[in-house]
Amino acid sequence: MSNERGLLVSNKAIGSHAMYGLADRGIKAASTNLGAEHIRKVLGLATIVRSSPFARCTQVADIAVAMLKLSMRYVVDDRLSERWFGEYDMLPFHHYADICTFDRSESSCKLNGVESLQELTQRMLGFIDDMEDMFEGQTILAITHDDPIRALHCAVHGKSAATAKIPYCDFAQIIELTKENHV
Repeated sequence: MSNERGLLVSNKAIGSHAMYGLADRGIKAASTNLGAEHIRKVLGLATIVRSSPFARCTQVADIAVAMLKLSMRYVVDDRLSERWFGEYDMLPFHHYADICTFDRSESSCKLNGVESLQELTQRMLGFIDDMEDMFEGQTILAITHDDPIRALHCAVHGKSAATAKIPYCDFAQIIELTKENHV
């Protein structure tokens, strides 16, 4: 719903509130994507689920646990939170263009308190490293947001998050990251 409201929501205390959860379109996309036969085969019954604390992600985690018939509930991990948008938090979504413009020039600097791409990438790589250590050989479904996924995707593929031309994720899109393509 936060996108329907047209706001950048990066404050965990606000984003975890139900009013910023998924709209019907997001619920349908999550159910469709998680229900796909090839996804169920990849994920399986032994999947470990970790989620951002934001309502839109915990709703997807609930759908995943139910659709995959998992015996364990998901665990919230703050490292999967939305990128911190600093002074842009709760402003209209069109301000995201300012952040993107700055990102292309300065991936290690902060603009108005926005979490830098470098910080975001390190946060996501730390999450992956910890999960690999804790759950070696197991499948992990990490439910997070577009900027964290894009930063991780760039790091894994040796690209600069500031300059890479990676398309934005679709609603509830599932991107497979395997040990073979993790740097």
